[in-house]
Amino acid sequence: MVSLREAKKKGAVADSRMLSFIGAAAEAPPATVPAVAESDLDRIVDPLDEPDAFREHLERLWKETRQRVLAIGRNLMNALEKLEPFPGRFESLVEGLPFSRPIASQMIAIARAVEDKKLSEDEIPPSYSIAYQLTTLSNEEIKRARAQGIVRPDIGRKDIIEFKRIQRSARPRQTGLDLRRLKAQRDRLRQALVEVEDRIRELEGEGGHLQDGDYLEGEAVAVEDV
Repeated sequence: MVSLREAKKKGAVADSRMLSFIGAAAEAPPATVPAVAESDLDRIVDPLDEPDAFREHLERLWKETRQRVLAIGRNLMNALEKLEPFPGRFESLVEGLPFSRPIASQMIAIARAVEDKKLSEDEIPPSYSIAYQLTTLSNEEIKRARAQGIVRPDIGRKDIIEFKRIQRSARPRQTGLDLRRLKAQRDRLRQALVEVEDRIRELEGEGGHLQDGDYLEGEAVAVEDV
């Protein structure tokens, strides 16, 4: 199955009108997907009389299911790129398709992951919802997932989600927010210290004297070393 880049070079992806093949039985599917007759898709092979033919038939259907997910994703990605200069056009186009915008976004993510070599075609599960879960892994997580046998076409959705949960719960806590909070606290304390010193100078100028351990009237300020 050729990539979107290869298809564009060969002229296989002419424009976004290729999307019309989805749900239109009268039109042939794109060049990137082998044509399969409806009778062949609906054919039931007897596993007792033809066990080899049964396995071959199901393997073919399995492979073509994945190819069609990628083909739809590549067509959507191509349409998204071409309609980018026209605000609202892509959204209107997707509204007329037999699946929702979130599903379209998931199939685009799958196609993009293959185009960017993040995942290979052979690793993509035939279910778009499971394949999409793989695309949500970072490049580093993908490496670890491959090492653990998670990146494969027969993986289950729950397995990927559990892998992500374990990986991400083991990450060190992000300190950025804590650092900003501490810096803000330091700035407030510094300002409070300035105000205290100004008040001390005022009192000393008025002849007042503070003893160790005395507080300013009505307030107690704790200043920490920061």
